Amino acid sequence: MEIDVLLERVEQRAPALDRGDDDVRPALRELATLDLLALGTGPERAGELPDVVSLVEELGARCLATAFSVWAHRMVIDYLAHTRADDLGALARAERFGSTGLAPARRELAGFGPVPLVARRDGAGLRVDGPVSWASNLFPGTLLVVPVRVGDGRAVVAIDVDSPGVTVHPPPHLLAMNATASSSLTLSDVAVAPEHVLTEDLPAFVGACRPRLMLVQSAFLPVQAPTEALLEALRH
Repeated sequence: MEIDVLLERVEQRAPALDRGDDDVRPALRELATLDLLALGTGPERAGELPDVVSLVEELGARCLATAFSVWAHRMVIDYLAHTRADDLGALARAERFGSTGLAPARRELAGFGPVPLVARRDGAGLRVDGPVSWASNLFPGTLLVVPVRVGDGRAVVAIDVDSPGVTVHPPPHLLAMNATASSSLTLSDVAVAPEHVLTEDLPAFVGACRPRLMLVQSAFLPVQAPTEALLEALRH
């Protein structure tokens, strides 16, 4: 399937997604068949970042819900590319989906209150409790990336939303965004294996990921800074 055909299909599906009669997973799977979900992943593909931004712009012009979910999914791919290779292939092939929940980390680092999720040590892994106020792409098997407090420290962990102790609350009715499977969650004694602790250096992790996160997010916002200017700023 060529990209123009894919974009046309995204536009054709948009009314059904706006009504909540379908969801974004077919589009993510079609993007995966063209290897578009892995654009710009890793040092060897860093030069493809403008292509990632252009892709999200093109999707957003046709269907905001699709662009939004691609951004959330894509950010989890970037998070894992910074830290570990496990699950990257499944995400790039859209065999499972990614949900980014790093907003509380950015708020804490800006001085607006602590990360709400609390973790305790459990051998080499962690046990996590607390609320996630908002996340998207909460489909079965989704990998959710969130920050947690660990004593006086902070970590970033990846959690399978099907794990015991994870409750995904019924989604609210959203204007044209019900297809994104967005809602809140509660975590109760959720086990996180050592390999799913992505980092215990929260400031460094956020600092490394935030420029790309904001750049790709800006590509589908209704009012945005000029993309070329943002790309030029990132290059420098």
